[in-house]
Amino acid sequence: MTALLAQGDGIAFDTQSLTEDYDIGFRLKQLGMSEIFVRFPVDDTSHHSDHQTPKRVGRSAREASVISVREYFPDTLAAAVRQKSRWITGIVIQGFRTLRWTKSAPLNYFLWRDRKGAITNFASFLATLLALQLIAIWLYQRWVPDSYKFLSIFEGDRWFVLLLLVNLVLMFNRILQRIFFVTSYYGVLQGLLSVLRLIWGNFVNFLANWRAVAQALRAKDLRRMAWVKTDHDFPLLGEGPRQRHPLGRILVDQGALTEEQLQAALERPTRGLRLGSALVHRGVISADQLAAAVATQGEVDWESMDGRPLDEQVAAQVPASIALRYGVVPLREDGRTLVLASEATIDPVSLAAIGRKLKRPVRYVIVPKGQVTVELRRLYARHGSEPAQELLESAVREQRVSVDNARSLWRHYVSRQLLLGDVLMAVGRIDPAALGALLLRQEKTETSLGEFLVREGVLTSGGLDEALQLQKQLQVTMSHLLGQVEPERAHGTA
Repeated sequence: MTALLAQGDGIAFDTQSLTEDYDIGFRLKQLGMSEIFVRFPVDDTSHHSDHQTPKRVGRSAREASVISVREYFPDTLAAAVRQKSRWITGIVIQGFRTLRWTKSAPLNYFLWRDRKGAITNFASFLATLLALQLIAIWLYQRWVPDSYKFLSIFEGDRWFVLLLLVNLVLMFNRILQRIFFVTSYYGVLQGLLSVLRLIWGNFVNFLANWRAVAQALRAKDLRRMAWVKTDHDFPLLGEGPRQRHPLGRILVDQGALTEEQLQAALERPTRGLRLGSALVHRGVISADQLAAAVATQGEVDWESMDGRPLDEQVAAQVPASIALRYGVVPLREDGRTLVLASEATIDPVSLAAIGRKLKRPVRYVIVPKGQVTVELRRLYARHGSEPAQELLESAVREQRVSVDNARSLWRHYVSRQLLLGDVLMAVGRIDPAALGALLLRQEKTETSLGEFLVREGVLTSGGLDEALQLQKQLQVTMSHLLGQVEPERAHGTA
């Protein structure tokens, strides 16, 4: 990435290329780098179950667990043609203009292998039509009595027949390999269907070729051709039948919310808050109900920290950089496993990354909204925040607030706390992936997140002030809550 940034004068990806990954491969080769294909299966029987990895005839458990980016190809003809035409345009047409032939014979072979598609996509489709016609004629002559006898195309040229036989052997070899490898990944049914997909693929490639050629002829500049991005559809991890249900639907199913309340919340969103947080702030649901729904969505357990401060020795197990980066605090140790508390679901990749960084097994539970935020500020914040716990304890000692009221005030206070990053994501100022990358860089500085984002040019000073003001409006302070209690208590005494 550093080399690409240096070569592109601060821009890693060619924004005008329709196949930027293909372009990057050749650029890195020109810089003298090499690449390898890493094929690594994960054999972890402790995480396998029948509902996670369905058993299919012919499927190999080892082959099907290879680490990879898996994506479903578009399942409509129009979307498939659009996706394929983008590849043809980027690799064949744009590539022919930007990636010249080289002095390397192997590299030229791979360039030709990719570029010949501009010819073979048409030829394969015509050959398929011809093959279907010949099969139809053969069936007609075989099954229809006194049928007309057509002259065979194989007559009188044994070299032509030999060439076709060699081609036939190679074609069957390719089909058998396709059946074998698709079966090992997805089962014998999909392996056999791959033969039909050969024919269907020829048709898709033919249409995509026409579309790519037509776009190229219409384009004034091949480097500035329009890119109609394809909507991607990815399988779920584990390839099981589980689907990620919307949080609002889970809350309705659990009885925490009515259909009318959900519809009202969706129609009138609160700026700076996502749906679950907005419902808690409006008092429609409790923080515990939200935690239960989030845990159901992520298929993990949930529990409440009940205002108990974390053990300092356990807290020391997680450095501030990791805690702030992933929004987690250490809850307890369960043997060798460290149990983390989070207010949101943690994806498997991030959880594995935490485990690698801590060099020990980890798992996580969901806790009610605000509990992790408060502990992150108490344990790791390098910038001043309100001493809420001390203010509340002082009010109890001075008998300005009863113990029961103090518990209620604390729960209300905690559930209304927000991190600046959450506000920025909710208003669309930054996406989660970008925020994660920036937090990694912020770890090495002593500045606050807001100041760091302004310094890096991610936010303007006005944008930061707006986000901070919104955060201030949305979350409550303990001083304000105690100030509300005092007049009520005085009025009750009077």
